[in-house]
Amino acid sequence: MAGIAAAWRRFWFEPQPTSTLGVVRIAFGIVALGWTLSLAADLRTFFGTYSSLDWRRSWCSSAS
Repeated sequence: MAGIAAAWRRFWFEPQPTSTLGVVRIAFGIVALGWTLSLAADLRTFFGTYSSLDWRRSWCSSAS
């Protein structure tokens, strides 16, 4: 049981380099930016005058 407790403490509290976390955060940011830019061409389709959802009508009808 002492070995498991020591491994638990070592896993959670032993100092680790932060470079791996930095690389993961940068990679996530690049993926999120790429995904956002890929949707930019369809913004008028999603939010335009003739979009599939009339947000003004749904907003007004939910208030009553």
